[in-house]
Amino acid sequence: MADGDCDDGDPNISPTATDIVGDDVDQNCDGIDGTDADGDGYASEASGGDDCDDTDAKVNPGAPDELDCVPDVEEVPFFGDVTFTSEASMETFCQTYNTVLGNVTVRGRDVADVEGLSCLIRVEGDLQIQTGTSVEEASFPVLEEVGGELSVDGDSLVVVDLPELDEVGGWVSLHLDHFTEGHELSLPELQTVGVNLTVVAHHAAELQLPALRSVGTYVDLQLSQMTTLSAPSLESTGHLLIRNAPLDSIDLDALHTVDDFVLANTDVVDLDGIPNLRTVAGELVLSGNEALSDIHSLLGITSFGTYLYVCGNPALSAKQIKTLSGLAVADGLTNIDICEL
Repeated sequence: MADGDCDDGDPNISPTATDIVGDDVDQNCDGIDGTDADGDGYASEASGGDDCDDTDAKVNPGAPDELDCVPDVEEVPFFGDVTFTSEASMETFCQTYNTVLGNVTVRGRDVADVEGLSCLIRVEGDLQIQTGTSVEEASFPVLEEVGGELSVDGDSLVVVDLPELDEVGGWVSLHLDHFTEGHELSLPELQTVGVNLTVVAHHAAELQLPALRSVGTYVDLQLSQMTTLSAPSLESTGHLLIRNAPLDSIDLDALHTVDDFVLANTDVVDLDGIPNLRTVAGELVLSGNEALSDIHSLLGITSFGTYLYVCGNPALSAKQIKTLSGLAVADGLTNIDICEL
């Protein structure tokens, strides 16, 4: 076989051949269908692929945002607040603008969907979908940032999809009373919430926040049917309140610092999904968790705050409770209430 020739029996295949995407044949022996001069695994645009710079392996469709061959969308701002009470008004707005330097409100029983606002990439103020609308799907496919509050309180909502949203400067308040198992709450890129994250969805089975890293003031989850909570990247928050949920799976692997941690009236068996918690600056409360039998992961806490309360957890061993309270006393905590001992 000639040097570099991957099929010496075919004269149309050689390292110097022209290779165009689409025939599933690697004519130029670079390992893919099309031309990949920089070896990043993506065919060049010139050969029918989607690599916009085939001279630089760091630039390709799989690279981070600034190098992913997707051109940045230029903002066309609307200055001021805007309220939408019809789908037609949304469509008209998006014919001209894609950014609001103010607040956005959607309200009115005549509003059945927000597809007309699919252009929005940034809202500097609040984004509110108010109760009383007929919206079933709140999908904002290119929205990246809300500077103020994100409030969704639709009577009929079954889908909330914000695939590109990575930052909310104020509150995130999601009241999704009509959610049931199979309905979709998707915030896959959300990294930062400046103030509070509140989710009320009593019929939702799981909450997945894979990219969430920081919540400023508190996380309050009221999901009476939730069995799975996953926020593996969350490192710190103010108050973490998990209440009245039949949880059997918690993944808060990166969490190391909270102001208050309250776990109350859940079905959690162990806290293995919180292995790195080291600082509780305020209250640590374990209350009414009938199945909770293993809290060894909390024995890594090195800084206790103002109050330790352990009550109504009948499956917990006295040994683990004594060890936890002993650590708190050793750290100088005096305000301790333990019911099980």
